[in-house]
Amino acid sequence: MRSLSVPQAANAYLALFLRLALGVTVAETCLGFALIIGLFTQQSALASGVLLFLFALGMTVGTGVKSALNASVFSASAAAFALSNWRVSVWSIDALRLRRGHERNG
Repeated sequence: MRSLSVPQAANAYLALFLRLALGVTVAETCLGFALIIGLFTQQSALASGVLLFLFALGMTVGTGVKSALNASVFSASAAAFALSNWRVSVWSIDALRLRRGHERNG
């Protein structure tokens, strides 16, 4: 059996971490656009709240709670969770979809 050196062992996980980082970045971008235009607002806000809370936990573990509090990540996460409980806004795509659904069924 061949043993791996430390850099070889670290490089084995690099591709996995890069894919995970790219996936999270794409998810954050898509969720941000969905929230801005009001598409699937409740689901997007809930997913954003979870991502922000995990990011806040990572900041707390990595650099201490002061940096997470300074960046207001916990309050942004709480705001996203609050938005996920909000009713549909009149100016969102969700409201337009609901109106069109009622017009077709009514």
